[in-house]
Amino acid sequence: MNSGSITNCSSQNGGAARVDTKMYMYGGTISGNSATTDGGGISGSNDGLLLYFSGDAVVKDNTLNGNPCNVQLSKNNSTTIKASGLSADAYIGVYTADGNLYNNRGGEGDAFGTWDADWTDDAKPYCFVNDRVDLNGTELRGAKINDTKNIYWQASPILTVKKVVTSDWSADQNVPFSFKLTLPKAANKRYGNLSFNESGEAPFTLKGNEDGNQNAITLVFPSDFTGESYTVSEILDEEQQADYTTAIQRKVFGVDTTVETGSGTL
Repeated sequence: MNSGSITNCSSQNGGAARVDTKMYMYGGTISGNSATTDGGGISGSNDGLLLYFSGDAVVKDNTLNGNPCNVQLSKNNSTTIKASGLSADAYIGVYTADGNLYNNRGGEGDAFGTWDADWTDDAKPYCFVNDRVDLNGTELRGAKINDTKNIYWQASPILTVKKVVTSDWSADQNVPFSFKLTLPKAANKRYGNLSFNESGEAPFTLKGNEDGNQNAITLVFPSDFTGESYTVSEILDEEQQADYTTAIQRKVFGVDTTVETGSGTL
């Protein structure tokens, strides 16, 4: 699958696709599908199944009996997930069934796939998202933990910047406000929709209106960004400074905290 989308489909096994041997996904979106037995998005139950993801592949918002279930690993524990060259826009939810499969491949620190290339600074294994928040208690992302090519589940720092308009004028809800995020470790890289320059600075704009989620931006960083310092600056003129307030919501390992605009650590 190189592009396009598969949405609003349903089946007993594999709401969007049931894979018997191999599937290569280099782009496109699989979302809004459902299943009743396994694999809300992608299902595969044969021995030696290979699922390969690259580019801006997106598999999200699929369900199994109403619960998050995107790419379901086979119950015989032999499904192979491989990935390389994922873009910052990629998102692949991975579901492991209860029992031995979850115990071996679904919890924090477990390996669930392999990076099919040499590790580089711009590798993005964090595009893999663990669907079993119900068991893990927090969101886990794919991560490189050691020098092997295995991809492991690990909690990752998540930063959300939200604009709240306090003006009495409704027109102000659609006024764009300028921000700058400074994170030196992110220099010359791209995370989410933000591109950081050589100084680790990335500009962005937010609106006060929550329609279309334009009033907030959320970024997921690799696990090795934990503890890194950042600064969020809002660029306001004197009048705006009197009329508006801004807060940063920082979510690390499932814990939400809110701080004023300024410096912090992931």
